[in-house]
Amino acid sequence: MKVFEPASIGSITMSNHFIRSATAEGLATSQGFCSAALTTFMVRLAKGGIGLIITGHMAVSSEGRASERQLCIWHDDYLPALMDMTRQVHEAGGKIVAQISHAGIFANTSLTGEAAMGPTVRRQSDSTICREMTSIDIRRTVKAFASASYLVKEAGFDGVQIHAAHGYLLSSFLSPHYNSRNDEYGGTAENRSRFLLEVVQAVRASTGNNFPVLVKMNANDFLENGMGIDDMIYTAAAMEAAGVTAAVHL
Repeated sequence: MKVFEPASIGSITMSNHFIRSATAEGLATSQGFCSAALTTFMVRLAKGGIGLIITGHMAVSSEGRASERQLCIWHDDYLPALMDMTRQVHEAGGKIVAQISHAGIFANTSLTGEAAMGPTVRRQSDSTICREMTSIDIRRTVKAFASASYLVKEAGFDGVQIHAAHGYLLSSFLSPHYNSRNDEYGGTAENRSRFLLEVVQAVRASTGNNFPVLVKMNANDFLENGMGIDDMIYTAAAMEAAGVTAAVHL
């Protein structure tokens, strides 16, 4: 069967077609460092025959954390434990890609100490649940993704996946359900894709032309006035032109 034959994604050559999709493991330390338990878990996946492992999403900045036991990757201090994990996965015959993200409107404010932010102010029962990102916020976040992707490469991962699904920050900009901005980041599919494309371009510049850059995004977010297939097709084509190695649509 072809699923057991070698496969490749860009420069990643896998022993088979089995890919472990990113799932939040909740095994990092409370400070976001890779733990021995998480390393053991990843090595077990590799030894079990998974051709490519994609980690649970790693926060690219302190204000973008979704949960306490989430991996973080905005500082060099995180590298030693991550380097040990990638080394052990490779020794077990596996390949591993790091997924990076910003939680956006789903950021855990009790952890971050800051208001959550997204494309547009959102309120519930007259209580603001997130603030609208400014152009400065957007530029800073683009740089955070670029910096995180550089650290991913330094840590020995085989590629990086940008998380633009499930309502997190980049996903919320793509969806008209969340995004009602009137500037260059809202309105048309082109404008709603702009933030993600700026992230892709910055990540590509940070990692070089040969490092695999993947994107995870929704094909349909199943929300009223949400992102649909036509929007996804436009965004996927734009990402391909920007240098994305592969996109996963959910």
